[in-house]
Amino acid sequence: AALGARIGAQRLLSFDMGGTTAKAATILDGIAQVAHEYEAAGRTHSGHAIKGSGYPVRFPFVDLAEVSAGGGTVAWIDDAGALRVGPISAGADPGPACYGKSDRATVTDANVVLGRLHQTHLLGGDFPIDASRARAAVNEVARRLEMRVEQAAAGIVALIDDAMAKALRIVTIERGIDPRDFTLVAFGGGGPLHACALADELEIRRILVPAHPGLFSAFGLLDAELHVNDVWPVMSAADALDVRSVERAFTAKGSRARTELCRQGARDETIAFRRECDARYRGQSFELTIAYDSNPARIAERFHESHRARYGYDAPDEVVEVVNARLTASGKVAAVGARATLRVTLSLSSGAESRDKGRHEATRAVWIDNNFTDVPVFQRNALRSETTIAGPAIVEQYDTTTYVAPRWKLGVEDDLLVLARDGR
Repeated sequence: AALGARIGAQRLLSFDMGGTTAKAATILDGIAQVAHEYEAAGRTHSGHAIKGSGYPVRFPFVDLAEVSAGGGTVAWIDDAGALRVGPISAGADPGPACYGKSDRATVTDANVVLGRLHQTHLLGGDFPIDASRARAAVNEVARRLEMRVEQAAAGIVALIDDAMAKALRIVTIERGIDPRDFTLVAFGGGGPLHACALADELEIRRILVPAHPGLFSAFGLLDAELHVNDVWPVMSAADALDVRSVERAFTAKGSRARTELCRQGARDETIAFRRECDARYRGQSFELTIAYDSNPARIAERFHESHRARYGYDAPDEVVEVVNARLTASGKVAAVGARATLRVTLSLSSGAESRDKGRHEATRAVWIDNNFTDVPVFQRNALRSETTIAGPAIVEQYDTTTYVAPRWKLGVEDDLLVLARDGR
């Protein structure tokens, strides 16, 4: 959300791919979408939480969809002879076969075989890998499928891309949101490597890769706002809502929230408030959270719109009930430790990239459309603002690799990589 505010983008779709899982969330009008209930230790199926399988926690959190898909996700053959990828993960230890401790094929090994990852090392030269072990592991899968090792690797990547696309669909299409209107923000160690494929699948036209994708979540934590959340019951038909009473409650609770935020270190001039309410049709057992309005007719109108977007229909003749009122207060603190941590981390990564100088490839053979193609390889720290690169291409940096697929173009804007579909 902070990145979107900096560049003036209000509708973002975040995609974080790490070693074991991939997560997706939406940012609408500059605000990360929040869920008010969660089941801890619950089971999931295809990215959907199975209700009743965990321990209920009634506390606001960023509404994420998560799937078992990461660089360490294992490829295997089921009893019917079909290729499967996940949910088993090799984790960080033993990790992918190319790490030298395992012989099980993973998503990372498949990307090594396809030429999308460096063939001798990662982390700017600090972490050696063995491409021959990756190839041998994927070849075992290919042997059972009776196909070329590169075709098996491409199949592994296609399956993991499909699994991750499901997470993106859950937080967009299944909630009445058109992903084509969004910019995809790809981060985590593996996000930029798979971003183009996911954007193609959801017809997203623009991708942003932040300066340090592998550290983006950590920096987000350092830059996060403080929040105070308050919720209280009002239980009334919208057209009979006691607006004066609700407004008095908002004012009183807002004053207390401001005091609490300042006590925790928030700067008073940064404090902002968001008023919402939970509404439903009479007789429903679930609510939708919508923006509050002092005009009850507008509350009902917003609920009809939200219900139609989420479920595909509305019922304008039904009574709309307002169940709860919600107040969210947010404020910024001075990022004292964040800047120091950022400087240390960046100096470490820059040092590794400097040590790696002289070992960069100009091109690399990458498997595209059933053939190897020589693809240019760029170092991100050498790219300058207003640079434009046509895909296919590879951009390497300390904490990730960005794959620019065919029909995509990459540009550099300040410290961001901006990918756009060719001709759009």
